Amino acid sequence: MCFVIRNWLLMMILRLTLAVCGGAAETLAHCFFDCWIALELWELLGYNHILAQIRLCHVAIGWRRIFFDAGLSKVEISRLVFLYWRLWKSRCSATYDGIQYFSHVLSRHYYSQVAEWELARAHPVRSLPRGSSASSGVLPRDQPPPSIPPGAVLVHFDGATKSLVGCAIGFVGFAEANHSIFSWGRFIPNIDDPFLAELLALRDSLRWCMAHSFTNVLFCGDAQVIVRLINAKNSAHAVGGALLQEIRCCGLLSFVLRSISLPVGIIGLPISWQDKPLE
Repeated sequence: MCFVIRNWLLMMILRLTLAVCGGAAETLAHCFFDCWIALELWELLGYNHILAQIRLCHVAIGWRRIFFDAGLSKVEISRLVFLYWRLWKSRCSATYDGIQYFSHVLSRHYYSQVAEWELARAHPVRSLPRGSSASSGVLPRDQPPPSIPPGAVLVHFDGATKSLVGCAIGFVGFAEANHSIFSWGRFIPNIDDPFLAELLALRDSLRWCMAHSFTNVLFCGDAQVIVRLINAKNSAHAVGGALLQEIRCCGLLSFVLRSISLPVGIIGLPISWQDKPLE
């Protein structure tokens, strides 16, 4: 009974806070960690403690900015926050419904409101154009993505898309933590959904990176993260410039990459909890 009351109180406070708060947002990853801290404070100090309320208000400000930019309603935002809390506390022991709902909401708003998202998928017959360099950085806005070598992935997020799609990838990767990232079908059986198909394409690209001995992953930045996958044994030019790919998205992509046990260096994002086994 206490658990039900706590859930109801959380939903009500989030909805009220989201209705009145504004201001600059933290990064999405920081919001998630703030949400976790706030809920832990609730458990330790009680619902009415001022410190817990301040942290929850801080969380709501960030979530409001991130998701309102994509057109989500206050009720939908509060439900997503609540779902994240459920995922975190349960360590994803039973997250199928949450991921399905989350993907449904994101795909609906993604296809109807977000205009810019470029995803170059892996195809065995593709290769980089002659004279191009994989280390040239992020493409200009007006330049279409080049052909991508087998397994490489180039994801360009802009504005709200950066948070929404990156968040969805993070949720799926988080659900698979300490299991196999290559068995997402257990959690997402409906591979006909185009939104989920994109996530599976990213999974396949990461599988290719694993098979080709990528040994270093470096996370840099704050609101946006540039991930460089580097083969420590060969130079980029030795394999046609295909060993350095850049992925721009929110920091939650680290959940996906961390779950395939690559050496990780992260600036400003704690990851110690990801080493814990699922409960």
